[in-house]
Amino acid sequence: MRDYPGGRIDLRSDTVTRPVQDMRNAMSIAEVGDDVLGDRPYSN
Repeated sequence: MRDYPGGRIDLRSDTVTRPVQDMRNAMSIAEVGDDVLGDRPYSN
């Protein structure tokens, strides 16, 4: 990731940024499902 002056963070895409371990942990326990089929609990 590029170092920007002034403390800015580059959040353009997941191909540029890399998740820290806390982000990986959150993704590994996240509930997932299909919003079209209605089995994604946080989008109903």
